[in-house]
Amino acid sequence: TNNNNLHIHFNNFGSEDLSHLPIEYFKELIRITNNSIPNLVKRVHFDKAKPENFNIYLEDVKSKTIKVFKDNEWILQDADEIIAKMKDDKLNILDKKADEIKDDKLKTKLNTYKNRLQNNTEANKILDGRIKNVIYNNSNMDDSLETGTDSSSSGSIDYGSY
Repeated sequence: TNNNNLHIHFNNFGSEDLSHLPIEYFKELIRITNNSIPNLVKRVHFDKAKPENFNIYLEDVKSKTIKVFKDNEWILQDADEIIAKMKDDKLNILDKKADEIKDDKLKTKLNTYKNRLQNNTEANKILDGRIKNVIYNNSNMDDSLETGTDSSSSGSIDYGSY
């Protein structure tokens, strides 16, 4: 009998490790803007290279609640609040990376995107739905870890628009 046990210490939701994401990846995300947040959610929370970041789980896409990992336990939270927090966090990450990159065109593009989101309820609804779908479509953590399959496409970027 061959028992292979995989022990993963999950990071708290909101304290993810981003060390696996190169600066070039962030440049590309800022260039595409429209789908940058869902792409970043997928790479941060569902990248097989960083299973310790698998700290969010959505069992049913229609659910009003979502599970997040915090202080060594899974906690049920309001899905809309968590998605709003993720959106803000990922925009802040992109903002910081844009500052690090020191490219005025990219910074302007990101600021234009942020202003559009700030002033457009419909764009925010669409973005929230995309984030929720990314979480739901990748919430098969156990299957991915047990079978060795990758629930995220390694490094690919979805260039969707809205």
